[in-house]
Amino acid sequence: MPDLHEPPDWSDVAARITHESVRRVMVIGAADVGKSTFCHFLLRTARAGGRTAALLDTDVGQKTVGPPACVTPAGGDSSKLAFVGTTDPVQGWWRVVDGAR
Repeated sequence: MPDLHEPPDWSDVAARITHESVRRVMVIGAADVGKSTFCHFLLRTARAGGRTAALLDTDVGQKTVGPPACVTPAGGDSSKLAFVGTTDPVQGWWRVVDGAR
């Protein structure tokens, strides 16, 4: 049985994602466990491998990219920002889903 407290090797996971026909990855987990860091690692790895890749930050309460209460793409293109209106993803879940589209 795998140790649930030891994360998988990010390089192995990134290689599997970037070399297979994976088109979308959703990263979820508890607060402050490294999700954003892992997402940025995946983005860099995919681009370095020649893949076209983008990062969409849908965490409206604890932003890595863009202002709070918004769904935002990495890269600073504010024209693609979707205002959710709340930093509580439960209250604005339908706007988070709509903004992600």
